[in-house]
Amino acid sequence: MDFRTYLDSLAKPDSFRPTGYGKEMYLDAMELSLNGYTRQELEAKCPKNGGLPDDIQAFSRLAALTGFLLANGRVPEYKELWLDMMDICSGSYRLIRDNHRNDFAVKEFMLAYKAAGHLAEEVRRSAWMEQLRLVDPWLNYDCRLRTGTDRRLHNINVYNMAGEWLRQTEGLTDTADYFRAHLPLQLSWFDSNGMYMDPGNPLMYDAMTRLQAAIMLHYGYAGPYAEVLDANLEKGGIISLFMQSAAFEAPFGGRSNQFLFADAVYAALFEYEASRYKRRGDLRTAGIFKRAARLAMASAERWLQAKPPRHMRNSYPPRSGYGTEAYAFYEKYMATLGTNAYLAFLFADDSIEEHPCPAETGGYCMQTSEHFHMIIVNCGGYSVQIDANANDKYDAAGLGRIHRAGFPTELALSTPFTSESGYALPDNVQRAMASISPGWNAGDGTVQFLSSLKQPIGYALEVLEESRERAVFRIIYTSPQLRGCEAVAEQYAVSADGVAIEAELIAPSVPEMYYQLPLFAWNGQEKGEITAASCGAQVAMGEFVYGVETSGELEVESRTIGNRNGLYRLALAASGQPAIGLKLRLKEPGSGGDDCR
Repeated sequence: MDFRTYLDSLAKPDSFRPTGYGKEMYLDAMELSLNGYTRQELEAKCPKNGGLPDDIQAFSRLAALTGFLLANGRVPEYKELWLDMMDICSGSYRLIRDNHRNDFAVKEFMLAYKAAGHLAEEVRRSAWMEQLRLVDPWLNYDCRLRTGTDRRLHNINVYNMAGEWLRQTEGLTDTADYFRAHLPLQLSWFDSNGMYMDPGNPLMYDAMTRLQAAIMLHYGYAGPYAEVLDANLEKGGIISLFMQSAAFEAPFGGRSNQFLFADAVYAALFEYEASRYKRRGDLRTAGIFKRAARLAMASAERWLQAKPPRHMRNSYPPRSGYGTEAYAFYEKYMATLGTNAYLAFLFADDSIEEHPCPAETGGYCMQTSEHFHMIIVNCGGYSVQIDANANDKYDAAGLGRIHRAGFPTELALSTPFTSESGYALPDNVQRAMASISPGWNAGDGTVQFLSSLKQPIGYALEVLEESRERAVFRIIYTSPQLRGCEAVAEQYAVSADGVAIEAELIAPSVPEMYYQLPLFAWNGQEKGEITAASCGAQVAMGEFVYGVETSGELEVESRTIGNRNGLYRLALAASGQPAIGLKLRLKEPGSGGDDCR
């Protein structure tokens, strides 16, 4: 699709209402983020007798978050503790070798210094700067050039370059040689849409890496690579608008998925782009980005306002690690939400008037480059996200997300499942490759599912209809792994009436089709009440209802599987034909029960 033409066509209807969120919403999110820690916990993280923090990355983020709030009139009771934390940070960086956490940490300190350094006395500020002057990027960072084609130059190297540029703005270093060695290689990792290709191409580290580049440009980087870097940010900002779900959440895909900081990162990128377009005089596009930013941050409120606040989208005890990678523990990633919300605050311009954004207006089908292999369609208040060639360490191929504005996003599905151990689940929770996935008789009586296929999977998207009322598209999957057929086709129709899917086999050896359907059961606190008949099922989560209808015969299995959001029961729809249909709806409260009965 032509993104620019779509944005230029967006009108502001008479019924349009602004979100009502000012940039203070980011400070509120930051304060809720800090509330994830008691003062005693923060004090306990301060090493005694001149030692180094256990985790310099997490400690620096906590110091930065506290400083950002202090600079804006919040948490005044933390000032002395913050000063002590900054003392510890400033004296640590030059002492650390071969520890990638240091690569993240310097940037956090420098941002905190710029925001709140004026709260310290001059002698203390000078001492901090003298310590930071002693940082040597070739010694104190881990992710730096060691050989001419070192693959270690992934997102972490861009973090440390952001820190280096911030040091240069304070007269502490000259980045010319370091940037000359590293930035050309980093620029080679952007795809044609301006998305950053970190190893495995996780969508979160596309956005996070672009945000580090935005920090550099915001603080005046205008060196020989600035123009290309900025062009990638502009392209990446546009495609990110269209990846935001109908519930205003960041897309799933790969590692660090379903963490709340993702929405703060998207908000920051959108605020950055809003300011870009305002400077150009394009107030419509500026307003589109501003509204998308505020809605992104608002999508996290449900989890931030929990007690204690959550750092990811489930209600399990936050320090249980449910659904998280080993590096993504609460003490680090709760603060990560806050520090990224600060960047949204830093870039935000409340004078921009909001304009409707793509996530709420819909009427489009889009796909990323093949490197990210995502198909995202939004229409009629629904959005679907399909991973056509999933990284099975974290995800499964097939329909991995159905969102509708105003509904709990885990109710239908927000992210797929994996049988691999890419993230933590309790020992008693079963793992499985699963999505809303077609299956077929493999020719030997067993059922093969699209969700079970590993990379590479071939796929082709054909858009058949694309309007504000209805989006229709067809995907054909091919793979040498297919058994029992030559290809599998799915045709989707997305509208205000829900998501209809018709699947068929191409050249099957046995004319049998199936659908794998995860049904929400538990998110750590809230239960899904599942009722089923042969023609379909519904899941009630309080007043919200998810309904499934099928042209086949449905059976809900007894086993429960887990993903990052919680537990789901697997259902199987079966057809004795080489085709099968589904109708999936998120139903308004009070709209009635199971339609297929």
